Amino acid sequence: MFFFLKYLILKTKYFDVFNLSYIMKKFEYKAECITPMGNWGMIKLEDYEKILNQYGEEGYELVSILPKISELKPVHIFKKEK
Repeated sequence: MFFFLKYLILKTKYFDVFNLSYIMKKFEYKAECITPMGNWGMIKLEDYEKILNQYGEEGYELVSILPKISELKPVHIFKKEK
């Protein structure tokens, strides 16, 4: 029984190593600056939710926000599965 399990583990590792493109998911990424609107450069929460929901309907998921790297505006990183 032990040898069978060892064989199964080795076979699985062998399969994983040589078929990574089959196992790994592929993603598409998008970086967007969501510009503030309104008084004092603030964005309303409702407007922010609408923007995020639009990306969600397109299949994107917000994965990170990079603060102030592009023209002092935060950059939002979205991803979706290909």
